[in-house]
Amino acid sequence: PNRVFRASMQVSKLNLVVTAFRLGGQLGTAAGGGSGGGSDLSLNLYYPRLQESCEVVVSLQEMGSCLGRGVFELEEGEARTTAIEWLCRRLKVDISPDPENKARKIMKAELVATKQAAWVASYQQLDPSVPVASERVEGVPLKFIPANTRGDLVLRKGVKLKGGAEAQRGVGECLVSVFSRAPGEAPGHGLVFECYNADTGHTTTLHVEASELKRQVGGKVQLLEDPRQVRDTVESLLYRLVLTPSPVGGLSLSLDMKLMPNLFD
Repeated sequence: PNRVFRASMQVSKLNLVVTAFRLGGQLGTAAGGGSGGGSDLSLNLYYPRLQESCEVVVSLQEMGSCLGRGVFELEEGEARTTAIEWLCRRLKVDISPDPENKARKIMKAELVATKQAAWVASYQQLDPSVPVASERVEGVPLKFIPANTRGDLVLRKGVKLKGGAEAQRGVGECLVSVFSRAPGEAPGHGLVFECYNADTGHTTTLHVEASELKRQVGGKVQLLEDPRQVRDTVESLLYRLVLTPSPVGGLSLSLDMKLMPNLFD
């Protein structure tokens, strides 16, 4: 009953299932009707690949020094979840041989975090071993797009993506959902590709603007405007989807025209 968080996350370059529990006190409100913030946080880490787990207890004092307050002093919902995720990403997880059983490995974790500027913490989490794409997007101005923006469902299909097996540790197939960019808008105005991995619960999203869609179909805008051809066109674009690990953790989704360049000839 005291579980407050559960998610699949990449911690110390390992794909773990993280479950957070509240230690001490009750969920909801404390005595007097206020928010019950005086509780420690237990983080249970499970590594499916080795079927090993460990626990880290973050005290109220530690949360105060890292976040300025305890996570249970924050409102339940996005604010509290974001704070818990912040702590999870600052866990240092180590896998080592079990000295008592050579056939087994043990997992240990500790919180390594200090109160510092957000950009410093994010910079320290970068993974320089992930290569940067040689070809960068150009000609289209970059703009902020909310992660939850999507419109009407155009297509949903289970597919094997290029790079999926490598990026997801052997799991190549994903459930891909394609939406228009906003409710009621034509797919030719922009598409939102969502890739969901049922094994890890991880979702990655790709927003494609109208100009990029036109480039992908070789300028044949009728393929995106004719309602009878839109679904087949979108399904064909799935062959160009590429899944890669992101330098900041998680996965990245992209469209590569070099895959089946004659797709719309």
